[in-house]
Amino acid sequence: MAQSDNKNIRVWKERAAIDYVPPFMNLWLCLNAWMNNESKEGLVERDKLNKLKKDPSQLLDRFQGLMRAEDIQATLFRSYFAELHRALINTHIPYHKFPGKIVRFDCCLIDQTNPHFESILVPQEEITGDLPFENSEIEQEVIKLDDDVWVEGNTEHLFKAYIEIVYQVRCNLFHGDLVPDIENHRVIRLLYLTLFMIMEDIG
Repeated sequence: MAQSDNKNIRVWKERAAIDYVPPFMNLWLCLNAWMNNESKEGLVERDKLNKLKKDPSQLLDRFQGLMRAEDIQATLFRSYFAELHRALINTHIPYHKFPGKIVRFDCCLIDQTNPHFESILVPQEEITGDLPFENSEIEQEVIKLDDDVWVEGNTEHLFKAYIEIVYQVRCNLFHGDLVPDIENHRVIRLLYLTLFMIMEDIG
């Protein structure tokens, strides 16, 4: 009887596990539809993405708010962001069209039109600031995601890096290049959770 009970527990637990790939791709389709509304007709997907990374937008405003605020939701967002950094360290997700480059916080594609990769992480020895922001109009030099992960304080720069990471994971999924293992699924889960929070107020 104990063996049967254990089997039931295992089976129901397996059924309870959420596959975040379909929700993430659905969210990408939502983002793509939003970009269509915000862009000129005829732009290809990459051009729409570059426009999102370059221009002021509702999504950028929301991202900046989540990075700066002191409330529970913003704290949760930053913790997800820190976990995304750790998850990417344990994966090997390549940048499409850039051989040898791996999608990580220390290898972020900021501008695709003039390919430039850089780190958004701040080494512990260089930390000079902390949350909360005393003046919402002035960004501090660094942002604390959790006790171990700090990123630069330029939230527009962070947004460009984050959106590119979302797109690169989408491309790897779409082209069948992402192995559906535990580590990659963790990245997809954290991208879904963070992107859903950013897009909460659109539509």
